[in-house]
Amino acid sequence: MYANWGDPGDPEHVGPGLRHHHGPDPARRQHFGHFGDGGFVGRILDGESLAFALDEGDVLAMQELPILAGETLSSLHDRLSQAGGPFLVKTIADFAEGRLKPKPQDHSRATYTQKITSELARLRWHEKSVRELDRQVRAMFPAPGAWFDIDGERWKVGAAERTTISGEPGLIVHADLDKGFLVGCRDGSCLKLLRLQRPGKGYVDTPDFLRGLHQNLAGRSLT
Repeated sequence: MYANWGDPGDPEHVGPGLRHHHGPDPARRQHFGHFGDGGFVGRILDGESLAFALDEGDVLAMQELPILAGETLSSLHDRLSQAGGPFLVKTIADFAEGRLKPKPQDHSRATYTQKITSELARLRWHEKSVRELDRQVRAMFPAPGAWFDIDGERWKVGAAERTTISGEPGLIVHADLDKGFLVGCRDGSCLKLLRLQRPGKGYVDTPDFLRGLHQNLAGRSLT
């Protein structure tokens, strides 16, 4: 039996036809990708029906687990671990008693994931909306960590939140103790950076981070 995770929040995909992620790190891709505000359906796949292609066996059981507001990959991983054990035990018992009938997947609706790399974790202010970048920060925490480049130095973002404050893509609109660290995104809204990390250092809250900079970043543009 194999576990697989799909998206119950997509109205176009219902029941056994739910869109699902195959490949490495499906939980992170679900959190980070287009369906990042949806949730998960735990699927137990029938090992006897698995083809050579990845995760393509029939579905024996499914269980939904929503993604919570503000959830990071770390907290999601812990909840998946807690939910997965009882789900697997019940599925095995039901299968042994003959109460489960395998249902084929709709492979045309599968999304194959890719290996998560450091470059994929880069925050691209000119290409993604504030919603997408917020999800990216959460999906990349704690590792490899979402990041952006400033003066050739890689700064990582450990926490962020969406705002309705306007700003041009890549523009540091504010970087002070009063208003915080805000950067404009593709859709014209700002992402507020709540925790930051410089190379060789640990994550710190943004006010402490800014106190240690001794420079004014407001008005600068990030790529």
